[in-house]
This record gives sequence, C-alpha cells and structure tokens, in this order.
Amino acid sequence: MPIDTANLRVLLLDDDWRITEGLRRHIHQHHPGWKVHQSIAVADALRVLDRHALEIDVAVCDINMPEVPGTQLLKLIRDAYPWMVRITLSGMLDAQSLVDSNKYAECKLVKPLAAERLCAEIVRLCGERGDSTPPRVMPKESPKPQQETQP
Repeated sequence: MPIDTANLRVLLLDDDWRITEGLRRHIHQHHPGWKVHQSIAVADALRVLDRHALEIDVAVCDINMPEVPGTQLLKLIRDAYPWMVRITLSGMLDAQSLVDSNKYAECKLVKPLAAERLCAEIVRLCGERGDSTPPRVMPKESPKPQQETQP
C-alpha cells in the first residue's frame, strides 16, 4: 500500500530546538494529519525510534550534531528501518559529510530552510517510494551509534 502523504509521521532531529519547533508548528498548521516527533539529541531520537519506529515514515536529521554525527544516525536508520525516507539538514557540509549524506539520505537540504520546502520534499520523496511499509516484526532494540573519539 502506498504511503499516505496526508497522514505522515515525521521524526525531526536538530540540536537547535528553535528549528524543530518552527518546523513542527508549520507542519501542524499546514499538514494537520501529520504527526511530528521532535528530538534535539541523537540519544533522544533513538528513544523515539525504540518506541515509535513502526509509525515513522520520514526521518529529518541535522548533520552537525554535537555528540554523534547525524549521518551516523541516518546510516543506522537506513540499515534498521529501510522503509523510512531519510533527509539531511545542514548549515555547513564538509566533504566527508557530503559523501556520507549521499550514501545515507535521499535528499540533502541546506539551512536556513523554508518549512514549505521541507514539506514539499517529504511529500515528493514519499510519493516516489510507493509501497514502503514497515515490517510486521520490529527489532528488539535499536542499534546504537558509536560515539566519536577525539584524537
């Protein structure tokens, strides 16, 4: 069954609460059937995934997160939850982040970002996915991304 773009479930991850809150308000106003989960840390996003992964259609993730790169979370999502559409957000992309974004996300968006643009990309990507339903059996536990070590 195709993804119902009128009733999407979206995970927003950005370490700047103002960004996720602004996007959530726009979505609530313009897409009232969508449900938004907000996270400001990768650990928080993992808790949301542990509880709600089967309900989430789209993961929107900032690349430059303080504790773990957002691309590491997107890789985890790609491997553990392949039905989810993955979108990266970034104000700055270094060469490695760009390469990783291309591997782990279907779309890269640059901040500052108009909320309408994000919503349009979500609808477009979900429409392109066609039949993308989660499996009936959920993994017992979400895989955990590894902390980066500082040299």
